[in-house]
Amino acid sequence: MNLGATGVRSLAFTHGDRAEARDAAAELEELGYGAIWLGGSPGGNPRGDLVTAAEVLAATDHVAVATGCVSIWDRTPDELAAAYHALPQGQRKRLLVGLGVSQADFVDRYSKPYQALRSYLDALDAVTPSLPSTARIIGAHGPEMTRLAAARSLGVHPYLVSRAHTGWHWSRPSSWTPTPTPIPPVPGPGPCSLPT
Repeated sequence: MNLGATGVRSLAFTHGDRAEARDAAAELEELGYGAIWLGGSPGGNPRGDLVTAAEVLAATDHVAVATGCVSIWDRTPDELAAAYHALPQGQRKRLLVGLGVSQADFVDRYSKPYQALRSYLDALDAVTPSLPSTARIIGAHGPEMTRLAAARSLGVHPYLVSRAHTGWHWSRPSSWTPTPTPIPPVPGPGPCSLPT
């Protein structure tokens, strides 16, 4: 999947006016952006039913659309795989589903995040048809989650981390992360920026 050199991540795609989000996505595609990231926030992640992603995909023709990140606690693996396969094939080729464990403050049943995510991925892989590993990324911060992301997805989606942490991800041995990973943050000011 080609994410292009520059992408845009915004909460407005997931939490703003839906018509404006579709119009903005089409305009960003016309301007040459390679990816549109449907932003999430603790307690307000992108919808696991992929409705918002489907609307942005339908409003565009070729830009990649990525969710960052769907909480594994919000949808069963069966429901997520069914939502993915309900999309037209051409849209599925442009969709990257970010998966994450969220935070204990926002999920009542939050427990053992690494084991929970690994079990979720096992169940997701067992679904027929499944959400392919090449169409998903993992919100990962530490070494165990990073290795899990390398083994079970297209890559790592480091989120709300410092430049130093992003550099740490980039410095990991290739056996930890498949190519192309980690998914680079958008350059510019902020906590999740690449050094200039």
